Amino acid sequence: MRRFSFLALVALTAMSACETQTPTSPTPEASTETPNETVRIAKLRAEQLCSFVPTAKTILEILDLGIPNVSKGALIAEKICEAVNTKSLAPSFRGVPIEGERKKT
Repeated sequence: MRRFSFLALVALTAMSACETQTPTSPTPEASTETPNETVRIAKLRAEQLCSFVPTAKTILEILDLGIPNVSKGALIAEKICEAVNTKSLAPSFRGVPIEGERKKT
């Protein structure tokens, strides 16, 4: 009987430990860039990718959207280039109008 009680106690302890643990999910990597660095990086990268230099206002408005996977300058530049490479007369990203100037290559 002691053995059974001991095994039951061990099983209950193990089960209660499982119930109190919560699974952790990976969190998106937070950007360590300052807003000024983000603007500088986004402008340089967009010019390299698609010969377009966005305004600081455009970059900051996209940054203000708070989208976790679009919080770094290089990623913002990619989204801007995707928008300006469409045939749209008024390119935008998630409602933010893309303003800037095309550079001649």
